[in-house]
Amino acid sequence: SFSDTGARVWETWKEAYEIYLPEGQEPPPWDSPQPMPKGCEGATKMLQRTSKVDDEVDAVLQALPADGTLPATLKDQSGRLLRYEIRLNRPLFEYITDPSRKLYDGEIQAEAERIDYPVGSQLLKAAWRPVGPQEAPFFHTIEACVCDDGPLGQPRSCRQETMGLAGFHLATKTASAPQFIWSTFEQVDNIVSTHGAVSPLNDPLCPAAWCPPNLQTPATMPNQVRRVIQIPSVEPVCSKPEAAVDDVRVLNSDVEGTLADLGSVFRNYQLVGTQWAKPQHRPTPSMGPQTSHPPVVAARTDFYAIPTLLANTTMETFSQETSSCMGCHAMARSLNPHRFVSSDFSFTLNNAHPRPRGALCDDVEASVSCSDTILPPPKRPRNDWERRNWGEILAGFRYATETYELVGERYVRSKLHCQSCHLNGGGNRDAAWWVDMWKVYQYPETTQLQDRINGCFERSMNGRAVCSTKDGPADCEKSPIMRSLIVYIKWLTDSYYHYVPNGTPVRGYPPALVADGDAERGQRVFAQKCAFCHNVQGQGRYQNDSYFRPALWGPDSFNACAGMAS
Repeated sequence: SFSDTGARVWETWKEAYEIYLPEGQEPPPWDSPQPMPKGCEGATKMLQRTSKVDDEVDAVLQALPADGTLPATLKDQSGRLLRYEIRLNRPLFEYITDPSRKLYDGEIQAEAERIDYPVGSQLLKAAWRPVGPQEAPFFHTIEACVCDDGPLGQPRSCRQETMGLAGFHLATKTASAPQFIWSTFEQVDNIVSTHGAVSPLNDPLCPAAWCPPNLQTPATMPNQVRRVIQIPSVEPVCSKPEAAVDDVRVLNSDVEGTLADLGSVFRNYQLVGTQWAKPQHRPTPSMGPQTSHPPVVAARTDFYAIPTLLANTTMETFSQETSSCMGCHAMARSLNPHRFVSSDFSFTLNNAHPRPRGALCDDVEASVSCSDTILPPPKRPRNDWERRNWGEILAGFRYATETYELVGERYVRSKLHCQSCHLNGGGNRDAAWWVDMWKVYQYPETTQLQDRINGCFERSMNGRAVCSTKDGPADCEKSPIMRSLIVYIKWLTDSYYHYVPNGTPVRGYPPALVADGDAERGQRVFAQKCAFCHNVQGQGRYQNDSYFRPALWGPDSFNACAGMAS
């Protein structure tokens, strides 16, 4: 019954780390017990024996970041870390581990042309907080094996702790919702103490001036959590079935009463909201293998999410005002290094190893992007010319990747880097890379390259030229900024021909489709897929005077004369 103790069905699902093993090892069968790290050997048997959930809760960097200078961890008012887990149900597990796919192996996964999870696939992400004896009765609790991360990500300092479920996301794929239905739930004391014994994730007596809400804080400093997106409490409009108009508070009250009558601890949890895709064209079933599961359907990453935003205070704490579960997960991709292949709204495939051979894999928000056409940054000199010029090569790379911080306001008035446009320090083929720019701008025979770089400083950086070519190249040859950037551009070009000896480098950006503008649609797309990085008004994220994500317009971005403005 609902009042029984013991593991819930979703707690028997596979944790992501049980599926994605080192070097692409095959995961154990579905019914295999979850392994416990050293220090918790006795816990597995004991926890199974008492019907408590044996769990290794070791992920801490799950509260999505909005600041690159401070840890993206969530702490309660005692400075204790919340921990997280990600679980996959059996249809999803069997799809990933199917011998014909082996998506748990990064190199094999990278060759997949398409990834479509079967109808009935479910993912769950849960947040757990430490609870004491007085708080425990108001939580679904587990005796967890809690671990810290070692230098290589391995669990260490493992110990048993009583943890209470603080919040969870549940994503469910259905035949009519191939983009999944996204629901999120929280324990009722997270923001306002409903039960006197439970402290919320904030200090209600601390004013905002002293305890600014929803900001990342140093390692042991508590966070001040406030809810930004309120739980819907409006009368439903039955004539608008596609509108997100619901009285979720009344629904929660009704469900709470029923669960209380059943004696279930889940009466202390509430639905915060649900997000789904606006129906467009009915998805066309794809021909999957003949199994007992429902047919596979093709996911769409082009959609309108209803409602536009959805956030859980325990997981999107620092970016609630721009949080869209579907908008974020639509960007999830496989490890294919040649092109974007949707990983069907799940970032878990990014945990697969080994990485594709010959590819450079970078962390991009919650995802990993692999490419075999991105030139790696300078590590060590390869020849005599590089050894002689290594200092300027490294300086040029830093000017490209830390532009406004290093150059200063004399030449840069925006808060952008060269690589804000020329991605990966000018080494990304698909983002106006700098390979062969000596040849294109006829350097050193002319000053066209210096003029082009100066133009970027004047327009894209909203600043001024770093040197003058009015009387020839002499002034620019004395500029350490210009000289380092030009030497670095040569190094990038040499790197390309080192990896592709007989290659012909491409130029510019890939061709873009020309389409009629739709401002209303653009506003929705921006809110769902852009604002998390670039902030609500596109002003970028520069908390603590640091560059985290660039401004798209405004005083910290390029000016009206820049190429991006046209």
